[in-house]
Amino acid sequence: MKIGTYDLNTNRKPFILAECCNNFQDSLPIALRMIEFAANCGADGVKFQHRRRLSVDQLVELRLAAKANGLQFICTAYDYAGIGDVATLTDAFKIGSAEVASQEFCKAVFQLANVVDKPVIVSTGGMEWKDVKRVAAQAVGYDVPIVLLQCTSIYPTPPQFTNLNVMQHYQMLGTDHLVDFHPGYSDHTGRVEYPI
Repeated sequence: MKIGTYDLNTNRKPFILAECCNNFQDSLPIALRMIEFAANCGADGVKFQHRRRLSVDQLVELRLAAKANGLQFICTAYDYAGIGDVATLTDAFKIGSAEVASQEFCKAVFQLANVVDKPVIVSTGGMEWKDVKRVAAQAVGYDVPIVLLQCTSIYPTPPQFTNLNVMQHYQMLGTDHLVDFHPGYSDHTGRVEYPI
């Protein structure tokens, strides 16, 4: 599985994605500085959220800046129009845990991901095991590579609630379905020892 030019199957280290979110205060210059900062910190990619705070042209500028800094660019969409907006820009689609509840939204993401041949990253914070299995099966149905992120939706997450062992279950889901699955971790502890 590749996220842009980064090959998860052959690379010897984890893919580190810096979450830029909406923390740039609607300022393109701040967002551009965040990209440079992420690159200087050794991240492999940056992720923004497409909530109409930036225009598509500004997202293009962020993607170009990410590439100039050697980073993969990911942008999470939260509605159907947004999925189309980011399709050619993002190196992987991202579905937030709240959006996983909508099977139709997931279907739209998986369909487009299949067409443009890009993987899908799914955050599982707040999901039950049955929801994880359902979205994994949906991805299989569309032959889409998927990264399932273990995530605890508590901000900040107390270390005892990180439950990192669940990633082994996500790996087994991939083995059961014989598709390109990868487990990952979305950290909300605010500490460095858990993500690394």
